[in-house]
This record gives sequence, C-alpha cells and structure tokens, in this order.
Amino acid sequence: GERNERVRSYSAHALIPSSAIWDDGTATGAAPYWWDWNNDDAITVYGLQPDWTGTHLLQLVHANGSGPLSTGVTAAHKRIEVYDALDVLVAEGSLVMPQSDDWNAWRDSTGLRVELEAGQSYRVNVWNAPNMTRLDHFLEYTALPGGGPDAYNAANVSSLKMLALSGVDNTPTTGSLAIFDGVDDLADVGAGGVVTPGATTLTWERFGLTWDADWLYVVWVSPVFEDPWVPAMLYLEVGSGVASPGLGMEYGGVTPNLPFSPTHLITGRNTSDSGTGEGPWDGVYAHDGATWGPTRRIARGVDSHLAGDLHTLSMRVPRSVLNGATTVRIAGHAANAVVGQEWLDTLPASHTPWTADGGGYWEIDLDGPTGVEQWNER
Repeated sequence: GERNERVRSYSAHALIPSSAIWDDGTATGAAPYWWDWNNDDAITVYGLQPDWTGTHLLQLVHANGSGPLSTGVTAAHKRIEVYDALDVLVAEGSLVMPQSDDWNAWRDSTGLRVELEAGQSYRVNVWNAPNMTRLDHFLEYTALPGGGPDAYNAANVSSLKMLALSGVDNTPTTGSLAIFDGVDDLADVGAGGVVTPGATTLTWERFGLTWDADWLYVVWVSPVFEDPWVPAMLYLEVGSGVASPGLGMEYGGVTPNLPFSPTHLITGRNTSDSGTGEGPWDGVYAHDGATWGPTRRIARGVDSHLAGDLHTLSMRVPRSVLNGATTVRIAGHAANAVVGQEWLDTLPASHTPWTADGGGYWEIDLDGPTGVEQWNER
C-alpha cells in the first residue's frame, strides 16, 4: 500500500472481488476501480500491514451514482471483518456508502475502528449486507434504482484506506533496496542475485531475485515477453516441513509438475490487462488446496515494469501477502505452451516441470543474506 504519514491506501489492485468488473479508469481520468459491486459480490484484501500500533479506521473509497445526495434508499451497506495472520477475527462491523449522485464522484465510506499491530499482516473481508431496498416499504419505489422485488446494493470501489488514529509509528518501511523503472532493472538487483536459467533459447537470458523486510524484487530477462500472452511463473511454498511434489497452475492447456506443493505464485506477462474486466494478470496468486486465485494484483508502471525492448520484466511484490513467511521454496519457468517447448527459462536450471517430480528447487531464508550462494538448491 501507498503510505502517507498516518494513512496507508490500498488501490484497486489490492482489492480482490468475487465478481465485480475491472475498469482501468482511463475513460474518465479516474484511478482504476471495480464497478458493479452489487448484491452477491464480496471483496477481500490480503496482506494489510499497518505501520502504527494502535487504533485505526478502515474505509472504502467509493462512488454510488444510483441516486442524488438528498436520498438514501440505495445507500450501499456492506459487512466488514478483519482477521489476523492466524485467521483470528479481531474486528467486525458495517460500512455504509451513501449515494454520490454520479458513478465517478468518489467519497469515503463510513469507517470501522480496529486495533492493529505494526508489522503484522491482516486480511479484510467485505460483503453484502441488507440495505433499504430490501424493505417491503420500497417495493413501489420507481423514481430511481432500488424499487421492486430485487435488492439493489451497488457501488464502485477504488481503494481501501487505513488511517492510524493513535499509537506509535514503529515499523518504518524499507522498500528502497531496488528501484525499478523499466530501464536496466536487472542491474538494480545486483550481480550477487542473478543466475542463468535452464531451458534457454538465447545466451543472454537471466533471472534476478533479492529482498528486504517489506518486498521481494523479481526480474526476468527473456525473449518470451515478446509474446503478449506468455507468462513467467515463479512458484513458492511458504513454511517448512518435508517437500512433496505438487502441481502448478494450468495455463495454455498444460500444467507443470513442481518439486513441492505450492502455496503462492508470482507471475507477470507482456499483456497484464487483457481488457476482459477480470483485472491485471501481473501479481500474486494463492492456492487454497483446490484452486488458484489472485491475492494481490501488481500495477504496471508502478510495481511492475516491462522494458522497451520487451525482454525484461521486473516486479516488486509485498512480502505481507506471503503470510509472514520467512522460509520459502522456489521454482519457476515461463509457460510457453508450444509443443516441444512447453517450459522455458527454468529456475533453478535443475527444475524440470515436464518430469513427474518437478526436478530441483531453491530453499531460501528471507531473514538471511540475499546472495545466490545462500539459495540452497535441492
């Protein structure tokens, strides 16, 4: 999230809806947002990480063009819950998003007060709750949306704001170890964090990785990004224990074999936003034991950059979405999906997604040194 003294703002890239539709905001000059967040949709924010220990106010920045400011029949009403990293409920309540007279007139919702601890990771769930359109009294209402037998509880949402009302700022952000801008980003990682992948087609292909207390910095250098749809996929298993082979995400009709059971995926491609309304592809995905789903989309031009020659893709990923993990297993590749070249740029070079056991992987201590010599290859 972007930090401004006591306020940290999580953009639409951090809001994960179950069915709302993505709008990049370019048509109206607005920031990206999710629209048609209505009766059956829920929104989750993963990896909420305060800088302050103390009382906070959580609010959604919304637009509700279903009526003028002078009425409230279609004021959107949502339920909000906050969970800590152990999945313990720490606060719950309601958020109200009054009508704003226009679908691009942005306002703050009412707020939820919650006690949060600096440096800890939280998850926020927001979903539908009854509003006045559910009342029989408004069945005959016809002036604007909200009448008749169907409830109407819609809003557009662009961000979640976390305001520290009191407490102590005791977790200053780092986030300056590598500054990516789309120009020679591999050099920003430093030579000590760069390796040559396996299954390459050209001699200059490389991979870079480093980290600090807040971020993972990932750089792929490969010709695969000349194709708009070929993603680079870096799988992680957080935590310790015995590694057992698992499967990655199906893409292009093929599914990779992995040397461990992945919990997260960091991925990016040339075309991040395909224009389908699902939101950008670049980001972090998590596996719930059955399916993959996004936990944080990454904004192109902010935390994700593609070089002008279409050969280098860099990403800055918040560690907070990895459930506070310090030990991770890592393996990756480009999902090329071409017969005979289904997998390119394997990481480490011993990773073989075409074999049953997935080949090799790195085991990395994110609390330890960042150099390649510390990436324990298994």
